[in-house]
Amino acid sequence: MKKIIKFIFIMFGLLILGGIVGFLLAMGSYSIGFSELNGREFLENLLFKFFGGFGAYLFFGVLILCLIIILSLYFNTRKKAEKMMNLDDDDYEIEFKKFNKKATLSMVTLTISDILLWICFIAFVYTSIFDENTQRKLMDLIFTAFTFFAFQIFNVLIQRSIVNLLKKLDPRYKGDVLDKSFHKHWMDSLDEYEKIHVYKAGFKTYSLMSILLTALVLILSILTVLLQMGLFTVILLSLLRIFLFVSYAYYAKEEESEQPI
Repeated sequence: MKKIIKFIFIMFGLLILGGIVGFLLAMGSYSIGFSELNGREFLENLLFKFFGGFGAYLFFGVLILCLIIILSLYFNTRKKAEKMMNLDDDDYEIEFKKFNKKATLSMVTLTISDILLWICFIAFVYTSIFDENTQRKLMDLIFTAFTFFAFQIFNVLIQRSIVNLLKKLDPRYKGDVLDKSFHKHWMDSLDEYEKIHVYKAGFKTYSLMSILLTALVLILSILTVLLQMGLFTVILLSLLRIFLFVSYAYYAKEEESEQPI
């Protein structure tokens, strides 16, 4: 009962604090002229000025940097795998754990590179569509699009090569990156200890994303009121929160139903 009363007091305190902060921000925005600003127009103008002039250079600059890092990590990982072929069992197990960390780092780098390039690419596409010099921008856009598509193929093939190295070093791992059921086959091939690590990582990611999405919704809600940034982002993030919670509840229930009675 004490915990419930304490929780209610904390919630009321946060409500009052939020109201005071919101009031002060609103009064401050009017006093310094923020109410006359349009955050959406400001961001779009900034986007057009930056990506309109440097979009292609930024895309290829990020691409080259990502390729250097990816290839460096990949060849380092491959070299590590080749050295492990002649090790005895005790040393092999220790070195395999180190190799697994390198392989994971390579996979994470590939994913981050893909996301960064996608941001640069879609921003360049957006600014190119509304550019006055459409013909010149169209050629740049086509070349950039083909380059981005080629990187997607490169990305998948590098991931497949790293997974194949893992499978070569430990044949119990199953699955092909090019197969749509790869994740299922890969999870089925893990032992119970590895599955527990995956489940723990998944739950920690879920908890972190819950906090992050909640914070982003609150921050963007305030900016939406102050800077007239539009409701689309707030609505989208709120829908993502719903999807996150519902999907977690659904899969938790599904796992529970699969457990033997």
